Amino acid sequence: MLDQDLVRGAQDLNTNPALEEIVQRVIEKYTQIIVNSAPADAAVREDAYRMVRAVNELRNEIKSVAISNSVSAWNRGLRGKT
Repeated sequence: MLDQDLVRGAQDLNTNPALEEIVQRVIEKYTQIIVNSAPADAAVREDAYRMVRAVNELRNEIKSVAISNSVSAWNRGLRGKT
C-alpha cells in the first residue's frame, strides 16, 4: 500500500495542466532533435529517444500512483470486501 501523501501528491501532479504542458514541451524538444539530426548522428537520436522514454515513464508512474487507490478499491470490490 502506498503512502497516502504520495498518492495525493501524484493526483495533484496528474491533474496539473502546467506539468502536462511542460512534459509536452520536453517531449517536443527531443522529438525535434530526432527529426532534425543528421543521418550520421545515430548517438544523438538514441539519446533523445531515451529522454522521451524517460519522460513518458515518469508520466506513467505518476498516473499509476495517482490511480492506485481506485484500483485497490476496485479489486476489493471484486473480492467482496469493502
